[in-house]
Amino acid sequence: MDAIAAGPCPPERVTDLDLTRPGGTCCSQFDDGGTSAVSIGDALAVRGWKGHFFIVTGLIGSRTFLTGAEIRYLHSCGHVVGSHSDTHPDIFRSNHGTG
Repeated sequence: MDAIAAGPCPPERVTDLDLTRPGGTCCSQFDDGGTSAVSIGDALAVRGWKGHFFIVTGLIGSRTFLTGAEIRYLHSCGHVVGSHSDTHPDIFRSNHGTG
């Protein structure tokens, strides 16, 4: 995070981006909804940054994944919360002969 902070643009919510601003834009995205999302969200918030957290809805409340209360907490901190499918099929291991 220190390296990002030293850069030209801090992470913003996609809804807050100014695409006409010189120097580019930056968004932070975290997929699947593992329990580490809470500490990541808190670390972003300490810096005044907002992140995007995409949750596998079928895993909410299961071992190593966020609970409903934790998801609501991330949202209450100003982070964007969205779905990353219900089951998160493993598209990278489909039957294409690659194992």
